[in-house]
Amino acid sequence: IDVGAEVEQYTCQRRPHQHFSFIPVKSSRDDAYHIRAEHSGLCLGVRGEGDRRTNGLTIEQQPCNAADPTTHWLVMGRNQTEKHIINSHTRRCLMIAGPMRHNGRRLKQSLCRTPDIGNDR
Repeated sequence: IDVGAEVEQYTCQRRPHQHFSFIPVKSSRDDAYHIRAEHSGLCLGVRGEGDRRTNGLTIEQQPCNAADPTTHWLVMGRNQTEKHIINSHTRRCLMIAGPMRHNGRRLKQSLCRTPDIGNDR
């Protein structure tokens, strides 16, 4: 698997490329995690250079790097069933681009639409 590979949703089939681990970032002050793809050993990160706070940026596989906050993710929500995954640096939520139930839809970042978490600015 190459660094920069885009992340897409597919029907669960219990295959290695569909297994992810949430690994605490030890240097994080906000209880962030790396989300590591088990098949590649790479982590989810926001594609791009610079600030990367733009909505719609693609989520890709990147080296797990404690010094790169665009690979740090927060899990937040109101209760045990409603959770949002938010990038620690950009304060944008992880989302599926396009109709939610279709296979092959890419993961992107976007403003969180719930006022009590992330960023609704």
